[in-house]
Amino acid sequence: MTAPAGLNEPVQMDFRGTPLEWLRWMLLAIGGALLVVPLAWVTAATARWACRNTTFSDGTTIEFRGTGDEVVVWHVFYIFVLVGHFFLVHAVEEKSGVAHVGIMIAANFVMLYILLMLIKWFVYNVKIAPGPAMSFVGGFLGLLGWSLLVALSVITIVGWAWALAGLYRWMAENVKGRGVRFEFHGKGHEILWRVLATVVGSVVIVTIPWLTIWLKRWLVQNVTFRRVEENEWLSDPSEPKVTPKPSLPKSDPILPIG
Repeated sequence: MTAPAGLNEPVQMDFRGTPLEWLRWMLLAIGGALLVVPLAWVTAATARWACRNTTFSDGTTIEFRGTGDEVVVWHVFYIFVLVGHFFLVHAVEEKSGVAHVGIMIAANFVMLYILLMLIKWFVYNVKIAPGPAMSFVGGFLGLLGWSLLVALSVITIVGWAWALAGLYRWMAENVKGRGVRFEFHGKGHEILWRVLATVVGSVVIVTIPWLTIWLKRWLVQNVTFRRVEENEWLSDPSEPKVTPKPSLPKSDPILPIG
């Protein structure tokens, strides 16, 4: 077995999932979204598959312990907001432009908040061995700011790629655990041409699983994992799993979602 890397030594990551496996999960996600409730279990199963297929250059292993019942409410709420705001927009479209814009903004704020809760749930349920319990400590205002920057930079035609790289760096830096640090190293120009190649190539439809898995693998390969001197490692892989709760006080650094 490969020996764990030393302090501050970057550990490279890779993703080994195949396009055909990814196609299966995409189809299951579409079916789950149409039926609404099963989508939460599809999300959890996809997360387990993704973690099983993520490797570390020093032999560190990773698994996902979350379950669909922990986040089914968030998934149902997300679909409800997504579908409901379209009906509301059409209902007021001819009456008030201000109401139209207000509904769109409110719906996107709510969906962004749900996305943040799902990110926290995912990180909380990821277990690296040997390694500590982890949490995502990024706040809603941070995610909102980066998301707005990405959206507004679309008008520059290419600037969104640099904004997206910044968003990914912010997300990696906000994954916290005692004695562990994650960093994203991808650059804006690297994201730009890969995303454009994926979009153009996906016109053929059947190439979508191959191109999207290629893009996902590049993203994972540009994340490094380091062991640092901040506190100590929680090295016991048999550490008991705590069942996530719907919410915790703001002072708690871990915000699991259930």
